[in-house]
Amino acid sequence: MWRDALNYITCISCGNPDMYLKETFFRFEDDMTSPEQKTSIEYIDEGFVVCPKCEKEYPIIAGMPVLLEDTKGYTFDIDFFKPSSEHLSYSLEPTKKIGRLLQKYKVDTALDVACGLGAYTSYFACNTLVSFDISPYFIMKCIEKEGRDSGRHWFVADVMNIPFKNDSFDLIFASSILEHLEPHEVKLAIGKFNSLLRNEGIIQIDVPNNSRTQDLLRKTMTHLGFYDDDEFVDHPELGHHSLFLRKDLEKLGFDVHGCIGWVTRQKLPLGVLWEFYDLIGWYLPSLAGTLIGLKGVTNREVPNDH
Repeated sequence: MWRDALNYITCISCGNPDMYLKETFFRFEDDMTSPEQKTSIEYIDEGFVVCPKCEKEYPIIAGMPVLLEDTKGYTFDIDFFKPSSEHLSYSLEPTKKIGRLLQKYKVDTALDVACGLGAYTSYFACNTLVSFDISPYFIMKCIEKEGRDSGRHWFVADVMNIPFKNDSFDLIFASSILEHLEPHEVKLAIGKFNSLLRNEGIIQIDVPNNSRTQDLLRKTMTHLGFYDDDEFVDHPELGHHSLFLRKDLEKLGFDVHGCIGWVTRQKLPLGVLWEFYDLIGWYLPSLAGTLIGLKGVTNREVPNDH
């Protein structure tokens, strides 16, 4: 964890935004070691993020701040983060259209909600990227893949208890997460996104389209063996708990577009035909496999990617 990550953290127990670090092991970007050479880019491998108000301590393990309400079971033994078989089988690839949209946003600070294995990390065009997921294994793999870039901050955190200060982000991106929440939790999550967003910021989300046509298509493709019928017994949070139509996203305040999802592109490699389908889906999202929700303010244009 980079020391300047404290600029974003708030205590999830009492809401105090003034946190401090109690480190037990730290390193420097350029391998400096003496106390006299401490700088603001100091990297903390092990220690605690501490709230002076309620005295809650959040452990930092292998560079990962664990910002959860209940951290009693977390230890400084990295073996604790060994994944379950369900986590190992879970996969998410970037959807081409969604990644191209992300590349258009030239912003200062962005938040990647429930980032998983970092499928979209390389698409962000921001100065600072804050990413979190509830799975320590996913965050550990992200750090291994992306390295310890001082412009990247990684956290273990829960989308239903996001531990960051309000008005902190110019862009909030939430891909393939809202369908994993219960319906009442979706509204709470969107409300929190709105609080975290700065003026003239933008929110981009995407969810599977559950229109009658798409539902029938998925069932047919699953029956034919093109799609997997995944069941997550030990980690039900990996399964889908909410269904979305275009009107559902519009009720939440989003402009809605659509595209073909990465699974279908991968299972049915039709090349340029999918580009044509994406063009149709952008203007007729009810026909698309994936719904894209965009929420911004006046004077902020939707990226012209179609």
